[in-house]
Amino acid sequence: MNTKNLFAATAALAVALLAASPAMADDPTKEPPTPAAKKTTKAERAAARQKRKAEMTAAEKSGTAPTGGEATPPEKQANAVTGTKESRKAERAKKRKEVAAANKAGAIPAPNEAGEPKK
Repeated sequence: MNTKNLFAATAALAVALLAASPAMADDPTKEPPTPAAKKTTKAERAAARQKRKAEMTAAEKSGTAPTGGEATPPEKQANAVTGTKESRKAERAKKRKEVAAANKAGAIPAPNEAGEPKK
């Protein structure tokens, strides 16, 4: 296919797509503005915030507060860290001593590069 035919085919395709597509005219009916588009004053926003806060407080007291959402506190960690830094450090030292003693006694075989016990 030469350049002239390619250009003509592309132009014909563009014209066909343009003719087949629906017309994009503005809708003459006006839609009411969305609540986000409505301008509110600082006092109105503060009053709405106080109202929502009072509703949530009442829902929490009655036990009907919704769970989940942005305002909920994060769940507790499954494996919470317990003890102090010194107690954890002592536990690690104790574990290292146990492993060293077992290694010295030959209970733990020394692995090779593949992680298998040496023969």
